[in-house]
Amino acid sequence: KNRYETNVRILNEANKVDDTYAKDLLVCSGTGFADALSTSSVGKPILLVGNTISDDQKQYLTDEGPTKAWIIGGEGAVSADIADELKEFVPESSTTRLAGKNRYETSFKVADEFYKGSYETAVIVYGQNFPDGLSGGAVAWVISAPVLLAMNNDAMNAYVAPWAVGSGAYNSITFGGSGLISDESILSIMNA
Repeated sequence: KNRYETNVRILNEANKVDDTYAKDLLVCSGTGFADALSTSSVGKPILLVGNTISDDQKQYLTDEGPTKAWIIGGEGAVSADIADELKEFVPESSTTRLAGKNRYETSFKVADEFYKGSYETAVIVYGQNFPDGLSGGAVAWVISAPVLLAMNNDAMNAYVAPWAVGSGAYNSITFGGSGLISDESILSIMNA
């Protein structure tokens, strides 16, 4: 009937293939794309939420019993009420919120959480819309690289650049044209 029901159906199908799939859970806003895009390479199920956790979602959480959850984005994206509701299904001590001042800093926090250590490559996608980045998430997952949101704005790119520097990444794959993310912006993010 809506994006949330479609999301639960996808999660249920994925869990049929791998019954350990749902033990970790990423909780993202279903009304904005940025935080889900940042997590698209992580390889964990993404539960999209609105203002409340729906009955279908509650059933999924009850059936699958996730043992760890990450809430992606600030309270403007995934409300404190949703975080409270989630406590019924996932132990509070096993729930972490990854949030920054904006989508770019949240993107860094996701990369920093799930891609610790040394990595060769970063996948860079435009942070103001989703089509190119949606394509990039699958590629990033295959090559074990985070999805970093960027744009032609040094102040926003400064939020994600520390991941590339800290990881030692020396390759980047950028999805989208130079009108969205310039070569200069990529070089700045990669500290090249």
